[in-house]
Amino acid sequence: MVLAALIEWAAAPRIAARESLRLWHALATLLFLLQWLCSAAILQRVLRQALAPSQD
Repeated sequence: MVLAALIEWAAAPRIAARESLRLWHALATLLFLLQWLCSAAILQRVLRQALAPSQD
């Protein structure tokens, strides 16, 4: 959520204003990639727990 907020409120307005476009576009791309990597890691953890044999 923090990464999404940074993209929305820090990077996006500066990209729209064409302020240091290359820098802010690269930073927003990096934040977006990190957001997807975190989501993939959480999904992997949840799936691993769901598919693990129960210890009854």
